[in-house]
Amino acid sequence: MVYDVIVIGAGLAGLVAATRLAQAGRRVLILAKGVGCTHVSTGCVDVLGYLQGEEVASPREALSEFLTRYPDHPYRHIGLSGLEEALSYFRRECEEAGWPYKGDLTANWRLPTAAGAARPTCLAPDTMTAGDLRRQEPLLLVGFRELRDFYPRYAAANLRRLYGLEARGAYLDLPSLSGQENILATDLARAFDTASFRREVLRALKPILGEAQRVGFPAALGLRGREAFQELSAETGRAIFEVPTLPPSVPGVRLFEAWRARLSLAGGRMQLGFPVVEAEIVEGRVQAVLVQSASRRVRFAAERFVLATGGLYGHGLLTDHTGAMWEPIFRLPVHGVPDPAAWTAAHPLEPHPIQRAGLVVDEALRPLDERGRVVLENVHVAGALLAGGTEPRAGIGDGISIATGYRAAQVILGHCGT
Repeated sequence: MVYDVIVIGAGLAGLVAATRLAQAGRRVLILAKGVGCTHVSTGCVDVLGYLQGEEVASPREALSEFLTRYPDHPYRHIGLSGLEEALSYFRRECEEAGWPYKGDLTANWRLPTAAGAARPTCLAPDTMTAGDLRRQEPLLLVGFRELRDFYPRYAAANLRRLYGLEARGAYLDLPSLSGQENILATDLARAFDTASFRREVLRALKPILGEAQRVGFPAALGLRGREAFQELSAETGRAIFEVPTLPPSVPGVRLFEAWRARLSLAGGRMQLGFPVVEAEIVEGRVQAVLVQSASRRVRFAAERFVLATGGLYGHGLLTDHTGAMWEPIFRLPVHGVPDPAAWTAAHPLEPHPIQRAGLVVDEALRPLDERGRVVLENVHVAGALLAGGTEPRAGIGDGISIATGYRAAQVILGHCGT
């Protein structure tokens, strides 16, 4: 079968692009070795959190200055109106999937981290937004001794010290968890999906609520549905919120499953477990890609391709001991690779120069060579593979994935100039 579009990569950029195309009636297939970075993300959408080391209150107001300072950033291909359109599409689809997100470019949320620091983000699951640190209501953070790397008393102490909030931390000691050690957030989320565990939590929680008007839990209030969030809110009469934990990320798993369902509903297909290893290229156009199965390579042909395999972290870029870096499927030129001695910064908390390496594209997100010429006419690049696209120190994360995934789809559909 020849597809209209093959999307390579099952992260958020690939899921957004594939779903939008399938909804428009295109025959779409996602090919990926595994899930993308959703399962290690916070589940929030970072568009622009910091500028020149200062926290950004309004991404809309700060984006023009950001692009003036960084004119080569991929956001320049999207523009403010394109970014707003992409984020609106993302919110609508999440709402339809049953996991609504709140927020827009007007203002960043200031959400607490598991360490008790403020983290600016543009869009957040509605299960998190009551934790916004711009609010002053007293709060209680609760945890479970069996869950590793979430310490409510430590986080509450930092919220008091750094932001002057009235915050307490407490552990819920539950008989059903007794004797377990180092459970994961996903284990806890599966427990929250059961009514008996939720009743056990409420019995332990109600006596310690005190004056708290909002209660924060590790982000594990269920994998399958919103029953835990809704029941805890109704039974306590308090605003409930989730705080992101270390991976595996329950909000990220929810996000992935929600978009996989949206893709399937629209008629798109996804094949996970076997990597794309090679491409057939004729006169500047990709004819097909080859996938490594258990016994042989399988050919998949399409008219157009979206490359959304991620950067170094996602193995969309590879490197070796010599400092060489390459894109492994289409052998596209990688820009911005520093000398191996300059890959890392002098300070561990500074951005590493190697993080900015990636592919450079034109307005249609087609890859360019060192002279600015289009390399492959029918390939569009999206997400963290773009040079300088994601920048943790600037608070730019899934905003670029959503924006470029959506734009790639719009270009293919003819809604943007090529």
